[in-house]
Amino acid sequence: MQNRLKKHPSSHPLLHPNLPSCRKGLNHRRFLQVRKSQLNPPNPLLRTSQLHRSRIPIPLHQSRPPTRQPAKPAKPAAPNKPAKPVETAQPAAPNKPAKQVETAQPAKPAKPAKPAKPVETVRPAKPVEEPEPIEEPEPEPVGAAELAAATPELPYVNSLGMEFLPVPGMQGVYMCRTETRVKDFQAYAKAADYTQTGGAFIYKGGKRLLDSSASWDNPGFKQGEEHPVSCVSWDEAHAFCAWLSKKEKKKGLSYRLPYDAEWSAAVGDTVFPWGNKWPGSARDANYFSREMELEYPGYGGATDSSDEHTRTAPVASFRANASGFYDLGGNLWEWCENAYRNTMNPPEILAAYQLLRWEVHRDGKPYRVLRGAAWSNRGTKMLRSAFHNCNHPTYRSNFYGFRIVVVETPGGR
Repeated sequence: MQNRLKKHPSSHPLLHPNLPSCRKGLNHRRFLQVRKSQLNPPNPLLRTSQLHRSRIPIPLHQSRPPTRQPAKPAKPAAPNKPAKPVETAQPAAPNKPAKQVETAQPAKPAKPAKPAKPVETVRPAKPVEEPEPIEEPEPEPVGAAELAAATPELPYVNSLGMEFLPVPGMQGVYMCRTETRVKDFQAYAKAADYTQTGGAFIYKGGKRLLDSSASWDNPGFKQGEEHPVSCVSWDEAHAFCAWLSKKEKKKGLSYRLPYDAEWSAAVGDTVFPWGNKWPGSARDANYFSREMELEYPGYGGATDSSDEHTRTAPVASFRANASGFYDLGGNLWEWCENAYRNTMNPPEILAAYQLLRWEVHRDGKPYRVLRGAAWSNRGTKMLRSAFHNCNHPTYRSNFYGFRIVVVETPGGR
């Protein structure tokens, strides 16, 4: 109130001469009381209602207007407006922290759990798989190592008991030191359930005839397991090599027929398989010898030696050559891998054997090379080391056989 008097002194109703309270003549005592209360500051210890009664000028003609004014204190119902805070007391807003629980998506930082993918990419497991193929073929290098260590004194021996020696001048090529035996081919025929049909050419009554009953196990003469197998065609020799290669695949070795150059390297550069001297001794090779004249009278041309065998002899019955191979001359003709070319024989051989001029059969199939001569041959030309015979790949005869070579499989498989 004092502030209001300071700012507007003329606005006070007791100081203004024209106010109605002055004109109507207020009770002087009441006036003095009001005046006194206005001039003297109110005691702060007084109740608010007393302050209101002391400060508010009430006209005397009004009986007790303050009774309405206490109704105004009903406005303290306005304190019920705090009930609005009860309404708006949106402690629900604190529920928004629940949204924070929802949005409390620190779980999303769990996405860094995608480093689990690096666990997937921790693929050193694959390097573990890589050595496994290296360990599986452990027998393969062993087979190759055994081959490399083969010598005439200590040959490589395969699962059939066949012995192999290195071919001079042919790196990585190892030839069987003997011709394929009856028991070797018997193992193949049994395992492959092979039955031979069609017969074979044999010598009978001094003539070469096709015998429909002849076969590898019935060549027209008696044989044992250690004899070289005969009546086998080039195709059948190939089938034997394929079977044996599959049988010893884990060792990383492959079998095949020898190439003509490999056979030539094995026999050496001497005129005859046993050397340069003619005739050879009875211990050099199995050819058509004196014993044959008794069985084939008038056949003629027998060698001057006597080898004690009228047909095949067991393998390794005669002396080995300088490289350690047996029977490269005599016993049986041996199939080679190559197709025949008449240029393999010198002109004097082609002149003596006209059939050797032909390279292809009339059915279009090329002839295949045969080397080494057989128990049925004689004469200085045919028994030479460089002589090349040939025939159709399906031809069978009881003086045809084969010898095989072994090499390391390319890639070790």
